[in-house]
Amino acid sequence: MPKLRMDGLIGRKQQANRSQGCQPEEGAEPGRRSWGARLWRGGRAIYLRLVRQNSNPDKMAKGLALGVFLGIFPTFGAGSALALLASSWLRWNRVGAVLGTFIANPLLNPLFLSLTVIAGNLVMPESFRIALETFRQGDWGPRLLHLLPTYFVGNLLVSMLFAALAYTAGLIVITKYWKRRAKDSRHTGAAAERRSS
Repeated sequence: MPKLRMDGLIGRKQQANRSQGCQPEEGAEPGRRSWGARLWRGGRAIYLRLVRQNSNPDKMAKGLALGVFLGIFPTFGAGSALALLASSWLRWNRVGAVLGTFIANPLLNPLFLSLTVIAGNLVMPESFRIALETFRQGDWGPRLLHLLPTYFVGNLLVSMLFAALAYTAGLIVITKYWKRRAKDSRHTGAAAERRSS
């Protein structure tokens, strides 16, 4: 009896896979997908969860802004984990928060470092300013602890600026997307009603 039930289960799985476009490889065991199909299906599930996550645009934009802030601010590799924990605690969008941390990448880090030094030098007193001559002379080692406040203050300002920009842009884009999706679903529903009548 259990064998019949398993055969029925495998048949249903194969039908579900075919309806989703996942075809088993030639010679593959019934009910087993290739690693490529499993990878594709897993990636598609993550994408759909992100797109269909039950959250309002404000919480999604706040999650994105939190991720951008923690991505730019020096968290020493813990940005994604901190974004996940903080967004869970604040009940903001977790996926947006983790994706926001990806703003910290090798292409943009020099820009953020430059903006950090400029902002820190503008705000801090002259005795704490970071000067390029210090690094050229090679005597920056002893002054490193003296330069860290300028770096952290500048980085805090740059992180807050980019987080505010991410929140504003995210809120605009997500709200437009949700309005378009609602409009499309109304049109789809009205077309389905016309076809059924």
